Amino acid sequence: GRVSAPQGNFACALRYQFAQVQGLSYALATTVRHGGRNRRPAWLLTNGLGYLRPLRPTLLLTTRLDRTDSDDGRGHEAINGYTATLGATPLRTLSASASLSGSYAQLVSGNELRNSILASATADLYRGVAVTASASATHGRTDTGRTVRAVEGSATTSLVPHRTLTMSATFI
Repeated sequence: GRVSAPQGNFACALRYQFAQVQGLSYALATTVRHGGRNRRPAWLLTNGLGYLRPLRPTLLLTTRLDRTDSDDGRGHEAINGYTATLGATPLRTLSASASLSGSYAQLVSGNELRNSILASATADLYRGVAVTASASATHGRTDTGRTVRAVEGSATTSLVPHRTLTMSATFI
């Protein structure tokens, strides 16, 4: 016999920068897939508001609120998320950031809630020698009602003895 499975994909992205509020932007992205093994079309739609504001010459604030709706053939799912990051570069060779993020997901299997905090710092000690340290903590609840708690930390050293060679080691 002969089998045919026509397929198609469509993707679109749009970003709008508000003139009235400096640093505020809106983003929309969508994807639609049809055909193949799935009998129903799969789709994804993401809306988001972002804000970027320099607080001082060495301090930057970025925030984002977004919502993603999707259906991959199992049913409608939605994820609401937020992120706020404060970044600082007090010296040309020293930078640090702190982020707070989270999401509330309404999944076919149940609802999930996650909140995280992340802090990191990078220092260029000498030409070709850099160190980065980061730590994060996450707290949430899975779609099965299980509580999730995680704490992680890492340190990375990078060496660039020549512009064509980079070596790094990470400790977790």
